[in-house]
Amino acid sequence: MKKISALLLAAIVLAVTGCESGSRFQTAFRERISPTFRPHVVKAEQKPAYEAARVAMKKMNFTFTSGGAAQGKMEAISALQTGEGPRAARQVSLSVKLAPAANGGTEVSAMFFEILENEFSKRDGSGTSTPMPDSPLYEVFFRHLDAALAQPAE
Repeated sequence: MKKISALLLAAIVLAVTGCESGSRFQTAFRERISPTFRPHVVKAEQKPAYEAARVAMKKMNFTFTSGGAAQGKMEAISALQTGEGPRAARQVSLSVKLAPAANGGTEVSAMFFEILENEFSKRDGSGTSTPMPDSPLYEVFFRHLDAALAQPAE
């Protein structure tokens, strides 16, 4: 009985402290279950920041699907890309939230999701959506956002 207790205690200690690969696994698991938006603060009011986000989204060839400046959010989706196999397809969706920043300006938070459909999907037209926390798409989106805000208003 003491051996089992000691082994159980050792397993708990290893699970709690973890190693570097365990830490990466925990982070990946946490992002999958409860993804976090990537924030970017701009020196603009919410409505101009929203309009700049729409311009950035359009420059990345995303199609606006829903949202509004007053709601402080927007959703967009990329074009459908065919994948490997007869029923494989891929899209990327973008979710953006806008809120007043603590030190003035607007916090624009973005999250990209990869949507995959393949022969293992349960039904036609339904896919698996997975957050993309480490995608270079964030840098591209925020660069387009900053460029749109730098343009003089027409």
